[in-house]
Amino acid sequence: MVGAKNFINREGSIKYIMKISKWNNIMNSFQDLMGWSKGITEVIVTKRLAFGKKGIEEISGREEKYLVHILRKRYREINEIEKQKKDSRSP
Repeated sequence: MVGAKNFINREGSIKYIMKISKWNNIMNSFQDLMGWSKGITEVIVTKRLAFGKKGIEEISGREEKYLVHILRKRYREINEIEKQKKDSRSP
């Protein structure tokens, strides 16, 4: 799986973690769209709605796919709203 990293935990089982660089890319995209503070807030609130207080490093492979899916969907929604605002301001 691209963007993934596996490691063996203390119990001897293989555990999947999301690459921090992938998380940072997602954060940067939202920050570019909404600004620094609003972008960070949007990503963290969306993640918390989906997974509670579970850390990004604890998200499994399937959960990562789901998180990326809902963040992409949310990004498109916000982008569309921003375009509509911009179009309504132009004469």
